[in-house]
Amino acid sequence: RLGNTHQVKKHANTYREQAVELVGLVKHTLTKFGPQPYEILRKLAETPVCFLREKGMEWSEIEEEFFVPFREEDDLDHCVMRLIDTNSVGDCANVDQWVDEAFDFLKERSIEKLPFTKKKFKRIVKGGIRDWNLQWADTIGSVIR
Repeated sequence: RLGNTHQVKKHANTYREQAVELVGLVKHTLTKFGPQPYEILRKLAETPVCFLREKGMEWSEIEEEFFVPFREEDDLDHCVMRLIDTNSVGDCANVDQWVDEAFDFLKERSIEKLPFTKKKFKRIVKGGIRDWNLQWADTIGSVIR
């Protein structure tokens, strides 16, 4: 948290461009952990902490500046990824059957009513196939990363 940043200004635009480019290159990896890591790093790349410190911001203010709240969808995203990573559901004929069985699997193991519908769960899985590079594996009858 300590550093000498008095020479940073003359190279600021180059640093920002390179940082934004780097974050963009690892976006596909970051989004596997939910949207927060990507959003936070993108904000940091666009507005480096040294400039905020130079403006006189305290560390607590900076942390608040970069805070990204969790959304219900984030919990559902992580839930889908856990199901895939643990191979909890398999031997399905297609994605639709996998969604049905995965939803039932979660429903049976949930202490409370699930905070999402089967339709929303299916939308997240189908979106994950598109956005997270998930794939259907015929050989095991499951969605994989």
